[in-house]
Amino acid sequence: MSAMMKNVLAICQKDRIVEWLNDAGYSVTVADNPADAMQTMERQHDEPFYLVLCSDMAPDMALADFLKHIKSSLVSQTMFVLVVLEGTSGKEAVDGLVDAGADDFLFWPVSKAVFFHKLRLIERVALFGRYTDCDIGKNSLIVGLLPGIVHEINNPVAFVSSNLSVMDDYISSVKEHLRLATGLADCLMERGGQTGSCDGELDAYRTFAEDADLKSTVLEMGTILAESREGMQQIESMLNALREFAFTEEEMEPGETDIHQCIETALQVMKNRIKYKADVAKEYGDLPGIEGFPGRMIYAFVIIFDHAVGAIDHQGNLHVRTCINNGRIMATIEVNGCKADSGAPAMPGIGLDMARSVIHAHGGELGVKMQPDSGLIYEVSLPAEGKV
Repeated sequence: MSAMMKNVLAICQKDRIVEWLNDAGYSVTVADNPADAMQTMERQHDEPFYLVLCSDMAPDMALADFLKHIKSSLVSQTMFVLVVLEGTSGKEAVDGLVDAGADDFLFWPVSKAVFFHKLRLIERVALFGRYTDCDIGKNSLIVGLLPGIVHEINNPVAFVSSNLSVMDDYISSVKEHLRLATGLADCLMERGGQTGSCDGELDAYRTFAEDADLKSTVLEMGTILAESREGMQQIESMLNALREFAFTEEEMEPGETDIHQCIETALQVMKNRIKYKADVAKEYGDLPGIEGFPGRMIYAFVIIFDHAVGAIDHQGNLHVRTCINNGRIMATIEVNGCKADSGAPAMPGIGLDMARSVIHAHGGELGVKMQPDSGLIYEVSLPAEGKV
């Protein structure tokens, strides 16, 4: 789970739940009353709470009024509100809290297993909400990259199509060889092997064989097949990259994420943009897989590469390095030949903010530094045992 989804604000008298959360590694802040809770949320604007845990028995609390207040606050619009109700609460109370802005309920007493099952469901919903804008941004980025992607697919398609046309001619030549050779063989068999009685068939075969070198034709066919196979592999590679890039984890279930594969897929998606602006070099270390969302991570790297290539003035170099450093996965993308106004330290552009959000959701950080020689360095840091 990411650091952003570890922050919980508790405004309830259920000490046992707070203890469960602390034992599970959550960062729990306990507020004594609604006013204290609002001040706490304002102070933690940079690292907001993803969950507000309330109780209908909290001291000095008009719960419905409090829920309306925090739901109308900009700082709390992305928070999920879970209300712990006493088992005696009636339907009217529940309906009133729903109208006020409660997202979900638990009835006390509740077991630890049931509580954490509910928490896992909430976390999936929270991730889905956070990634809605990510999906919109991804679709916009695909539209922008589409002409280059089509070009990268169309080139090998045209090449393979041309090769197939040549192969058609070669196959016709081989068929003619076979027809004439078969005719000559049949004649010889009928005439008892007397070549003199098959002069017509023999002359026809010799004349054709002199004009069409069968050995060279067969060798050339092998070369064309190998080249066509390579072209089809290029198409397959691009389509696979697009499928991985465009994939949406509908169930929001994290899986094993290979950072190197994410980088390679991002480079493949960006191939047409990169090849005209930069030469790519890669130095990969030995990285473990982490738990995460591969499609999201690919999207983050596509944004980074897109930003890096956009910063190049005319021609530059793009160097990708990965390693493990102090228990964290480090992926560094260094680019040179940048424009004088690239202005990286403030992380300009909505795109990089989205990339940072995705990486942050995986427990990581994204930083950008300017180099004195017109270069930029993008540094992605992720926990080596990352979970979302």
